[in-house]
Amino acid sequence: MRWWRRASREAGPEKRRGLNSLIILTAWHLWKHRNQVVFDGDAPRVSLLKQQIKEEAHRWAMVGARHLRQLIP
Repeated sequence: MRWWRRASREAGPEKRRGLNSLIILTAWHLWKHRNQVVFDGDAPRVSLLKQQIKEEAHRWAMVGARHLRQLIP
């Protein structure tokens, strides 16, 4: 939690909400991927995980997560 608070403070008020959204989105995908590896026997694939996070972030931005849109290209 400390690193999250510090990163949020350093991002400044204009990027804080986008950063928080990105952190939550990443944590959610990490959790889902971990469950697939542990419970379903899937192989860990970081490149797939990164791609899924990017795609989801773009979808969030397209449907109105304007603060997140500021952080992704």
